[in-house]
Parts: sequence; structure tokens; C-alpha cells
Amino acid sequence: MLRLISHPTARGSLQIPMSAKPSHAIRIDPANGDVHVDGFALPLSPRLAREDVESRFAALAGKSWDHGNGYAWLSLNGPLTLGQMPAWMSLCFFNGQLEMVTLGVSLPDDEEEDRWPTEPTILRHVAFLQRALAKQLGKPLEHGQAEFPWGAAWARFDLKGFMATSGVSYRMRARDDEDGR
Repeated sequence: MLRLISHPTARGSLQIPMSAKPSHAIRIDPANGDVHVDGFALPLSPRLAREDVESRFAALAGKSWDHGNGYAWLSLNGPLTLGQMPAWMSLCFFNGQLEMVTLGVSLPDDEEEDRWPTEPTILRHVAFLQRALAKQLGKPLEHGQAEFPWGAAWARFDLKGFMATSGVSYRMRARDDEDGR
């Protein structure tokens, strides 16, 4: 049986098929923020080049968007899991280097209205993502966020986008130093 997971986008919900193939679990290393995907030798780590990700994760690569302002996004689609639930990832690159990984899940009791998750579904996603990230990182997400020497992890309700938002972002020291931060 083919299962679909819901991936919220700016234009509604995108249905991503979960194949019958074995899934790749997503794990985050609390020591450095590296995102490991089972079955792939290369972890997703701060400043990883977009070209390396596109070539080494080609089997999972989905849509990509280049905003023409230094920022580009690449989605990695299933079969992925986070906390044993079907998951998806979107990777944010700045000037060709990995800066942020966003995560989302599909839960068995998801409900939608007009192809968009309902608020109770979004709140269940946020709660699940907070628990899953806290378990992996060994630190609770106080007020939806936890800080680390390498960056931050978050899971919260984005009221403006009306969706669950979660992931890890990296401190980009070289860029921060250039900006005088």
C-alpha cells in the first residue's frame, strides 16, 4: 500500500508518496548538529556544499529552488523517518553552503481541510517534533527552541504560515564575523 505524507507549502499541502522501500531514519548529533540519514555515509553538516548534497543524496533529492539572492533550497523526500514517523527535510543553503535543515512529519491521525493541515493536526506535529528533537538532542526545547554551541534546534507553531516549523540552524561564524555580529 502506498502511503502519502503531507508536506505544507506556501500554496497548500504537497502529497509525497512513501514507498515500500526501507526508510532512512533521520538522526541529529547533539555534539555538532550534524544530521545523519541512515544509509548515507555523508552527514548533513554546517557549510556542506550544495553540490555535495545534490550528488550524494541524489536518491532522495526532490524539488530545488534558487531565490537568486544567495539562498537556495533543496527538498529531500522519502522514504525518511523521524521518531519512526514518515518525514521530509528541506535544506537551506546560503552562497552554496548548508545553513539550515527543516523537518516535518506525517502522523497517523492527520486531518486536513482544503488540502491544508487543521490547527489540531499542526499542534500535534509541533508536540511530536519537540519530543523527537529533545530526545535526540538530550535537551528540552524550552518555548520551542534549544540553543547549542553549533546553532539551534526548534519546533513550534508558525502562526503566519499556519504550519508546524522545525529543524536545526547553524551558526555561520565566517558570515557572522563579516556582518559584524
